[in-house]
Amino acid sequence: VYLPIFMNDHWVLGVVDILGGKISIYDSMIDLTNDSVLVRQLLPVADMIPLVLQKISYHETNPDCSEVISKIPWPIVRVRDIPQQKSGGDCGAFLLRYLEVLAHELDVNSYCQQDHVTQFRQALAVKLFGHR
Repeated sequence: VYLPIFMNDHWVLGVVDILGGKISIYDSMIDLTNDSVLVRQLLPVADMIPLVLQKISYHETNPDCSEVISKIPWPIVRVRDIPQQKSGGDCGAFLLRYLEVLAHELDVNSYCQQDHVTQFRQALAVKLFGHR
């Protein structure tokens, strides 16, 4: 499950791993927010997800997940060594690009460089304005 998250005037991508019982954060400006601040701000989400899965009895149809959904809160892991934006205002484009690349199971480091994000932004604008 992919979660766009807005924190401190900055977009990051949260990737919820239900089988692994964790939330991975893809941040295009890692130096902007301290790890402890990030975890503190996302702790309600890390608490809520396993509780929701318990409430809907997710473990009944997915018995492999029964152990991970009993752990509260889920760990919040910041993904390191990923491409970082070089200019302000690109965090939303990076978030969408991270999401697209991860959804296609591609390598973030190969497809999310600054020039890829610029091309992605231009292609997205063409798609959006072409489908008025």
